[in-house]
Amino acid sequence: EAQAVGRLLHPGIVAIYEYGEDETTAFIAMEYVEGRNLAQVLTKTRLLPEPELLRIMDQLLDALDCAHSHHVWHRDIKPANLILTASGQLKVADFGIARIDNRALTQVDSIVGTPGYMAPEQYVGESFDHRVDVFAAGVLLYRLLSGEAPFAGTYEAVMYKILNEHPTPPSQVEGCGR
Repeated sequence: EAQAVGRLLHPGIVAIYEYGEDETTAFIAMEYVEGRNLAQVLTKTRLLPEPELLRIMDQLLDALDCAHSHHVWHRDIKPANLILTASGQLKVADFGIARIDNRALTQVDSIVGTPGYMAPEQYVGESFDHRVDVFAAGVLLYRLLSGEAPFAGTYEAVMYKILNEHPTPPSQVEGCGR
């Protein structure tokens, strides 16, 4: 899987230079990206200006399109895995749990991801495809528009809400102001 991700050459994806393992340790050597992850940015600024929000989403979707065209899905798109450089370039990082469209490489039904950003099929262990990243990008867009996650609570509560409820429209979130 690291080899497949390493072939992704895109300005919005952190480059992988080398990977390997010995008897006890696996490693991936990646591009060093100076910047802050989006989670750090959002702790200081609840709502980003709309042009910045749109630039972030445009760059994210472009990077995901590249990955998906190579049959690689990230499976853990969230603010902590998105690095913003000083120049405003978004870099998708941490393809550590990436899934490749090949059942021989990775167990499909393992539950992997971050609660609140996982698609319904990830919670229930169903087979999935690139759309899990699109779902997570939608959750991120909701967060950027409203200043809060669409669903909050314990792992179980978030899972229940994602499987059974619709979030409050971002325009109706108190204090959103958009």
